[in-house]
Amino acid sequence: MGNGDEKLDRNEEQSGEKAKRLVEKLGENKAAIVILMLKTPEITVNELGDQLEISRNTVDRNIQKLKKDGVLERIGPAKGGYWKVNLEMLDEKK
Repeated sequence: MGNGDEKLDRNEEQSGEKAKRLVEKLGENKAAIVILMLKTPEITVNELGDQLEISRNTVDRNIQKLKKDGVLERIGPAKGGYWKVNLEMLDEKK
C-alpha cells in the first residue's frame, strides 16, 4: 500500500470517528441531516426526507431543534439559499 492509500485510510477512519461523535451528541436523524447539509448546503427539506427515508415533518422538527441549539442557520431565502452548519456549537454541546 502506497503512502497516498494510507492517508486515505486515515482520513476515512477520522471521518468515521467524527460521524460517530455526531450521532452520540445529536442522535441518528439529526446527525444524518447535519452530515448531508455539510456535503450539500443547498439541500432541500424534501431531498433530506427522501435520502434519509423519513417524513418531511420529522426533518422539519429536527431542523428546528438544530436551529434552536445554534447548530444550523439558514442563509438566504427558502429557494436559492443554503444551510450553514456551526460546528463550534457541536463542540460546546454536551
